[in-house]
Amino acid sequence: MKKRVINYYPADKEKKSSRGIFFNLTLIFICLILLITISYIASSNSLIEIKEIKIETGDSLWKIVKEHYSTEINIRKKIYQIRKINKLSSAKLYPGQTLKIPQT
Repeated sequence: MKKRVINYYPADKEKKSSRGIFFNLTLIFICLILLITISYIASSNSLIEIKEIKIETGDSLWKIVKEHYSTEINIRKKIYQIRKINKLSSAKLYPGQTLKIPQT
């Protein structure tokens, strides 16, 4: 005759279901954080208006910043911003090159 094993510890089922609930809540939390981050990045990028200019002989970033912005700005910070937007590894510009500058 076979013996029946009766589980007197229903806590195993509760542990499994609580792990599932914890996993689902964690997954929802991570998705929510990602959604908030992506929406923040998308909204912050859309705030900057960009103007494209064509580089002429003798142009430099310093000269461009002085021509297109007020004297109250920090020229070095604006040059850094222009280099970052255009992914320039150096400040060297070439005639005919198109450069994106922020409108602020």
